[in-house]
Amino acid sequence: TQNNQMLGQKSIQSTDIRELLIQTHTVGATFIESTLGGFDAGRTGRRRIDPKEDSWSVPPSDLGVLSLSLDAEIDRLDGSVQVDGKSICTQLPCSRHIKTGSHTVSVRVPDCDPWQKKVKTKSLTNLKIQLSCRFGFVSLTTPDSAKISFKETSIEPEANGLYRLPVGTGTLKAFDDCHNGESESITISSLGKRTLTLGLGKEKTRPLTIAAKYDTGGPVNVDVQLNGTTIGSSGEELSVPLCTSAVEVVHAKARQTLSLNETENTYRVTFEEVIKLLKKEDYEAPLISAGTFMMGCWKNNTDCYSEKPRHKVTLTRDFYIMKTEVTQELYTRVMGENPSKFKDCGGQCPVEKISWYNALKMANKLSELEGLDQCYEIERVHVIAGRSNFMTDGVVYWHEDCDGWRLPTEAEWEYAARGGSYHKYAGSNSISLVGWHEGNSGNKTHKVCLKRKNGYGLCDMTGNVSEWVWDLARLDDSAHPKGESKYTSKERVDPAVSWSHPGLLEQVRKDPPRIRRVFSVTIKHMNRGGNYQEYYRWSRVAHRSSTNSEYNLGYFGFRLVRTLK
Repeated sequence: TQNNQMLGQKSIQSTDIRELLIQTHTVGATFIESTLGGFDAGRTGRRRIDPKEDSWSVPPSDLGVLSLSLDAEIDRLDGSVQVDGKSICTQLPCSRHIKTGSHTVSVRVPDCDPWQKKVKTKSLTNLKIQLSCRFGFVSLTTPDSAKISFKETSIEPEANGLYRLPVGTGTLKAFDDCHNGESESITISSLGKRTLTLGLGKEKTRPLTIAAKYDTGGPVNVDVQLNGTTIGSSGEELSVPLCTSAVEVVHAKARQTLSLNETENTYRVTFEEVIKLLKKEDYEAPLISAGTFMMGCWKNNTDCYSEKPRHKVTLTRDFYIMKTEVTQELYTRVMGENPSKFKDCGGQCPVEKISWYNALKMANKLSELEGLDQCYEIERVHVIAGRSNFMTDGVVYWHEDCDGWRLPTEAEWEYAARGGSYHKYAGSNSISLVGWHEGNSGNKTHKVCLKRKNGYGLCDMTGNVSEWVWDLARLDDSAHPKGESKYTSKERVDPAVSWSHPGLLEQVRKDPPRIRRVFSVTIKHMNRGGNYQEYYRWSRVAHRSSTNSEYNLGYFGFRLVRTLK
């Protein structure tokens, strides 16, 4: 302000300093100077005070304030400020009291041209300094782990957090040991200030291969997970982030954490063989524990047809499922005949040319031979003369509480085929490792278990022959699933699609609990897994196919399950 005396008087009277002065009979000049220095805009002068008075005056002063600041994008810079050859500041901006009058003011900053000017100072003199410097600054936001380089030379921030860079154009890069880095070409001007944000770019990767086996010596296919996401399987050459310290190896419900080091790319793991097997002379059946899984196609999978949306399914019953598709040898022993097209493939090849109905009949017969409950009642089945494997219609009852052999439901089949993982195919994302399809089969079936097993020890859930399941296929005019056959996002428990002719609907509603009925007049049922003559995408674990139930073509087979009692 212009009224320095009043400002000083008012300020002190509004504080307790007045009482302090009244009580103090000896007041030093230094105390007065420091007390009033902030109230009169630099006109400090010499102050007098009578301890018995409560006011004072400030006589005219021959001092003024010289204030220097940068005319630049930055507001602070280290350097030497001199007045008449005497240093008054080591940093800009600078503000000091000097005598009013003519002076020579000079500024020296490393890597800048010297600045000098003669000025006539008054009570308040402001100078804007324009310096020509060979550097500028960057304010940079990066992840905490980032290292910074400019023109491929590492740089560090100054105390103010800014990066000091030479004038010109160059590439500024943020990187660390684990990432490839992110860069930007920038132009630096004299004392300019750029504001940038740089990330670290893509993670660097390293190869990883895991070999897995059972403690009994046999190989086993396991999932490899990183941060809870499956990235591949054992036996595959995987790619993981360079700085990954550990991955998880998952087999069924068993899980191991595998620590990685910087030098090794191949690791070996061993799992206890705990799968319970039901063993007979010509088949084996691992026990699959009840559980919950996501059924259907992943959102980002462009191959999907009728498998969306993915939805949660819970199976409440443990069940045995045959390790392989029913072989020609097993079918012949049970049924006394071999209808297969590829008989010359041998007894260890899957039986084919099987209709949905005949699969049920074989399940009942095997149950009878082993002293188990027969799960199905098949009524009013009409057979075309001379074609024992070709049925036209019938009524089928499924007694769900039976302990005998039966077809799996569509949900049971997919749950078992996934083997505790979420691969595209049964046991791998590479179909050639696990299945026979049009691209590698030679247009014929092959002996079972020549390809890799899935996580539950099951063979050929992908390819070889298509496998019948229980569920009826209700389709609209465009052959898309409808009604119960159509997936929804709703969670389901032990789903199994059964259907009856509208004329029998009231009768079906009177069925005892745990009995499911199918009435068929050339209706369709679901089959899964794809086969030796189909396009490989149709062999995906999630893929759904439907076929007339009486068809017994050379690529239809099946495998059986038993509910654990």
